[in-house]
Amino acid sequence: AALNLQWKLLLSPICDEVTQRIALERSEGFFELFEQMRKNVPAREFERLRLVSALSGTRLDHTHPLNAFRQRILQKTKVNVPAVNLEPSQIAALEREISTLKPIIEKEVLSRHRDSMYYG
Repeated sequence: AALNLQWKLLLSPICDEVTQRIALERSEGFFELFEQMRKNVPAREFERLRLVSALSGTRLDHTHPLNAFRQRILQKTKVNVPAVNLEPSQIAALEREISTLKPIIEKEVLSRHRDSMYYG
């Protein structure tokens, strides 16, 4: 799961594009549009983004440790038994809770983006 999250972080350009589109169109549906665009990213593009991330790891202005290093460590780390196991009812409850937060998160993301458009 941690490695999968690291790979998904490579999709930040898509997140930026969705944020800009939603902000400029003054529409809603950030999460829905992001999910739609994420599903349309071909496997070869994920691989390209992963390779670019690994190559850009030589730059000194990235976070520490670099995502490429984090990914290598996670790939070498084997987890046989998950630390947390959720029951289907717990997953449904978690999804309901998250769904109530989505409009709040969307509003904040778009507000920050609009502020950056107009105030640098």
